[in-house]
Amino acid sequence: QDWDAARAKYQQRVRKGEQAEALVREMVSSLGDRYSRVIDAGTFESLMAYDPLGVGLVLTRNEDKDVIVSSPPFQGSAAAKAGIKQGDFVTAVDGSSFKEQSLFSVMDKVAQSDSPQVKLSLRRGPKAESSTTWESTLARTRSAKPQNQVDSGIVTANRPGNHKIGYFRLRNFGARSPLDLRDALTKLRGQGAEELVIDLRGNPGGSFQAALEISELFLEPGTVAAQVQTPSAGSKPLRIGEAVGEGQGTRAVAKEPLAVLVDGGSASASEVLAVALRGNCRAALLG
Repeated sequence: QDWDAARAKYQQRVRKGEQAEALVREMVSSLGDRYSRVIDAGTFESLMAYDPLGVGLVLTRNEDKDVIVSSPPFQGSAAAKAGIKQGDFVTAVDGSSFKEQSLFSVMDKVAQSDSPQVKLSLRRGPKAESSTTWESTLARTRSAKPQNQVDSGIVTANRPGNHKIGYFRLRNFGARSPLDLRDALTKLRGQGAEELVIDLRGNPGGSFQAALEISELFLEPGTVAAQVQTPSAGSKPLRIGEAVGEGQGTRAVAKEPLAVLVDGGSASASEVLAVALRGNCRAALLG
């Protein structure tokens, strides 16, 4: 689209008294991009939570537009206790299908209700006679207490030297992800970790800012972490150290050998982090 023409058109409507929020929604909708959506502050806060759906699931759409469970359910969650697995298909919520609805709408159906429970219709396997279908009623958890967004542990390498490898799994990118990864890094160093692995498999993304802040843990100040295309200035590099808070710029950068694991379910902020680390020759990218 012609950015200057669209901008002039909507600015004129604002001057005439139309509500800016409604116009912004109209502008984004006109793009015809199913991955672009304007959300309000309340929805954004919910999406940045550890478990935005309240049942321990992260959902995405595959190439066929089916809604699937993109990563293993959160440990101890209602979904994990119900035996739901990564790759399972969600075909209905509380008996209502959502074939033509956006992923955000599906997530809203799962999360936004006064009921303490939600009933999911699920399928395991492709659409065939051999697939398994069932329904599962899950308790919604409404906890204001921050929960850890990073699973971590020590693995001993199966090679001479028995190196200890620090393993981190990020299921999504929320507001607390950089803090939790930093805490996990400190913990695993204390346990003797000599090499590091970040597992982004099945991670559909989340906060762009969180991806940049995590890259700051591993890249030197001044390093280009990402390139952002803007209408006015063209391509703009985002450098490590530009977005850190006061007094954080001198934080020690992790020097341990690093590998990043990805798969077809790694998207959005996962791609930002993976490219920042691989593009600066800081990490090997596997997957």
